[in-house]
Amino acid sequence: MYFERLEEIEIDISLKKLHFTSTNEDAAAAAKERLDLESTAPPELVKDLIRGQVSEDTKNLKAELGQLKRQIASLIKNPKNSRGGPPGGAPKSKQITKNRRPKKTSKPTTTTPTSPRNGNRP
Repeated sequence: MYFERLEEIEIDISLKKLHFTSTNEDAAAAAKERLDLESTAPPELVKDLIRGQVSEDTKNLKAELGQLKRQIASLIKNPKNSRGGPPGGAPKSKQITKNRRPKKTSKPTTTTPTSPRNGNRP
C-alpha cells in the first residue's frame, strides 16, 4: 500500500512537470512570434524623441537655476534679518549673561511640627 501510494505520487509529479513545461514553452513561443511580428521604431525617431525631451527638461532646469541665482543676488544686495532683532545680533552684555546661570536665592526653611506617632508621647 505504501509503495503504491509512492508510485502514484511520483507519476503525479512527473505529469505536473510535463504540463508546466509544455505550457511555458507554448507561451514563450507565442511571445516570440508576437515580438517578431511587431516592427520596432526607427532608431533616428527614437533618438529625436530623446533629444527633444532632454532639451525641454534642460531649458526648464536652466530657467529655474536662473531664478535662484537672481534671488541669491538680491538677498546678497539687500540682507534682511528675519528675526527682527538688531543686525549685529544681541548686545555683548546679553550674550555674557545668557551663558550664566541665575543665582539661587536661599530661602529659610520652615519646619512644621510633627504629631507624635503610636505611643511616642512625651
